Amino acid sequence: MSTLNPAEIRKLKKLADDGDSEAAWTLAMHYGRERESTLFNEHVTRAAELGLLEAQVILAVGNSCMSTGIRMEEDEVFSEHMVREARYWTHKVSTDHGAEGKFELAKAYISTAEASEANKQGEAVQLLKEAANEGHTQAMRWLCDAYAYGHLGSEANAVMSEHWAREAAKKGDDEEAVKFLVVFQTAKGNALLNICKVAGMPAPSRETVKRYISGPLPDHSAMTAFSYFAHCLIHGECGFEKNLRLAKDLLKVSIGALKTLEKDPAPDKALLKQLRRCHGCGKYAYWTCKLCRDVRYCSRTCQKWHWKHGDGSGSGNHPCKYYELRHVKKK
Repeated sequence: MSTLNPAEIRKLKKLADDGDSEAAWTLAMHYGRERESTLFNEHVTRAAELGLLEAQVILAVGNSCMSTGIRMEEDEVFSEHMVREARYWTHKVSTDHGAEGKFELAKAYISTAEASEANKQGEAVQLLKEAANEGHTQAMRWLCDAYAYGHLGSEANAVMSEHWAREAAKKGDDEEAVKFLVVFQTAKGNALLNICKVAGMPAPSRETVKRYISGPLPDHSAMTAFSYFAHCLIHGECGFEKNLRLAKDLLKVSIGALKTLEKDPAPDKALLKQLRRCHGCGKYAYWTCKLCRDVRYCSRTCQKWHWKHGDGSGSGNHPCKYYELRHVKKK
């Protein structure tokens, strides 16, 4: 943009004084290019007072980042002033512009140099959630990506990623959101079929695949497509029977994938450790049923107890009853 001449500046100042927020904003951008910080701040504030979203976002995020960078012992009064200003303009953005304002605030926090800080990432995610819950489609899309790849300080969560993808498509006002969901669910279905093929499982029926990719979302926080399927096999959900052996193998693959992406696989590790515990007493076990190789026991005593009690039904009809134990290597 070309530099404004004196006549244009006088005209814009008159318009700004008469309440034209765009004129005040144009002047702020001009003085920003000219590196005249006092006049820049003056006209940004004027544009913000007149309700311009871009100006309010700059004041909210700018003051917040400045207060973070100031050491309290150096200038406690100035730091507290910045905090008050940040809170005031953040409130103004939210009340004056609703979901759109919260989304723009989140974008600004993410784009600042301080966005790598945990507190800024947390603020951005919270604002995105608020905007998404108020029906903002783009905020839903951003949350979908954040949970899919573990961005913005969030843990990877395939279920939450799909939840926001579905919500964005459900709005119906964004063709890209609908296309994204189709691609997302197609990839999910292909991953399922490939996993079944590699594991030597029979190909699932069309109804099972449909239920897996578009049915009600399960109540867990799987981090990857592998752990997503593992949870279904652990709990017998999404149309699949329980298969703890395959679930453990899938969790191992998920842990490896997360390490490759430099993400923390702690939740999957904890679940895998839980599956390796004795189904009788809960201790870590090195013996597994010789028939199914799913259930682990620390001794014959716990195995016999589990035959009788199972998952608490007391039916005594455990499918692996009378089969011997098989030692497994420590992994």
